[in-house]
Amino acid sequence: MEFDELTGLPWSPRLPQHEARMGVFIDIDGFIWMNDSYGYVEGELFLVRLAALLGEIAAHVSASVYRLGSDEFMLVLPDGAGPEVAESCAQRAVEAVSRLRILRNPKREIEAKWLSISAVVGPVNHRMTQRMGEVREWLADELWKAKKDRPDRTQVIVRQPEIRPPWLAL
Repeated sequence: MEFDELTGLPWSPRLPQHEARMGVFIDIDGFIWMNDSYGYVEGELFLVRLAALLGEIAAHVSASVYRLGSDEFMLVLPDGAGPEVAESCAQRAVEAVSRLRILRNPKREIEAKWLSISAVVGPVNHRMTQRMGEVREWLADELWKAKKDRPDRTQVIVRQPEIRPPWLAL
C-alpha cells in the first residue's frame, strides 16, 4: 500500500473481493481559494489538519481514512456499520471543519466565505476501489449537483446502499 507523504494517509482503499462497506467521501469546497489566498504552504498545512481531524472521527467508530486526491478524502467504516453511522461521521467532519472558521478569501472581507467541506455517504466495495478514477468523477458530479442549489454551504448528501452507480455492482 502506498502512503501520501504530506498527510501520512494511505492512498485509495483496497477491500477484499465480495466485501462491501459504507464509506464517507469528503471534498473541500473551493480549495483553490485556500491556496490562492493563503499560499500553498498554508493549504498543505490545512490538508494535514483535516487528515488529523478525520483520523480522530474515524477512530471513534474504528473506520479507516484514505486520501483520494488533492482535496478528496474517504472514510471506510468497519463491516456492519450502516448508513446512520456513516452519516454521523460525515456530519461530525462537516461540523469540525466549520468550527475552524477559515476564511476562503481573507483579502475581500466584504464577501466573507468560510472554507467548508461536502460529504457523500454511500457504499464502498472491491470493484469500486479498483476503479477510483470513475468513482472520483461520479462523486464530483454528485457534489456539484448538490452544491449548485446551495453554494458555499456545507452539506451531507446521503446515498443509500441500494442506490448504486453501475460500476458498483459486485
